[in-house]
Amino acid sequence: HINLPLAVTDDAVFGATENGVVFSRESRTGKEIWSTDVQSIVGVAPSIAANTVLLGTKDGNILGIDSKTGEILWRFHVGSAITTSPITAGDTIYVGTEDGSLHAIIGNRR
Repeated sequence: HINLPLAVTDDAVFGATENGVVFSRESRTGKEIWSTDVQSIVGVAPSIAANTVLLGTKDGNILGIDSKTGEILWRFHVGSAITTSPITAGDTIYVGTEDGSLHAIIGNRR
């Protein structure tokens, strides 16, 4: 059941189910490209940056997933449930968390 907003590029639509399945579908046909179980409860909509799907989880992880293959590239723990969709500026990812914190994760620290 898809209950979170989607992220869209020219070629694909990306989404996540609350129970941790992240997926990509062709934007024109809806055909599944890939599906990955991140084994965490997803609480926010995914976002896209530099061919990476960015995702926040309720157990305090930010994940980077290859937008072409669905492979989990990295996982970074911030300590509290992610409550905002990840946004980027340059090589820095920003997320808000349930404890009221704003986290800035710089590219080389992931």
